[in-house]
Parts: sequence; C-alpha cells; structure tokens
Amino acid sequence: MSIENEIKKLTAAIENLTKAVIERPVIEQPVAEEPVVEEPVIEEPVAEEPVIEEPVAEEPVVEEVSYDMIKGKILAISRGAKGDKGTKDRLKALLSGYSASKVADLDPSTLEEVMDRLESGDY
Repeated sequence: MSIENEIKKLTAAIENLTKAVIERPVIEQPVAEEPVVEEPVIEEPVAEEPVIEEPVAEEPVVEEVSYDMIKGKILAISRGAKGDKGTKDRLKALLSGYSASKVADLDPSTLEEVMDRLESGDY
C-alpha cells in the first residue's frame, strides 16, 4: 500500500464521520428550574443606648535597633560614598570608638547611640 492510498482512506473516513455528526439530531437537555429562595425575616431594631468608646492613648512604637539595622545603614552610607575612602575611614573610626572592629562587636547597650550618630551624619 502506498501513502497515497492511506491518505485517500483517511480522507474518506473523516468525510463519513463529518457527515454522521452533521446528520445526527440535536438533543436538548432540560433546564432545571431555579429553586425559590425565601427572603429572610428582618426584625425591627430595638433602640439601644449607644456605646461610647473612650479614646485610648496610643503609645509611640519604639523600634529596637538591631545589629542588622546598623549594618544596613553602614552599607548604605558606604555604597553612597562610591569609593570615597574618607567616608569609609570615618565609619571604621566610629566603630573603633566603641571598641569594635565590626558591627557584631558592638555592645548591645550602644546600638541606639550608634544608629543616632549614623542617621545624623556624625561619624
């Protein structure tokens, strides 16, 4: 058998299938009716005394300074200096002023003070 004969057989089969599908009657499915939903009974509101809430004084949220925050601030300043050796030297001097060669060596009690100096530019 040649490929041409196979193609002719396949074409004939497709045409027969198409003809059968077209001639087939369409059967419509019955549509289900939607269920009736009853409205909920609404009761008359009873007059009540309004509840007056007293304003609560919000305490300011004090965020604890962490080693990661100081490290991030130093990196931001250092990267902002773009190769300015003087800035990097001043940052190292700031750490050494607290007897530290790296952020992790800082005394936890000095973290807030170091962050204040970094933010104010006093380094």
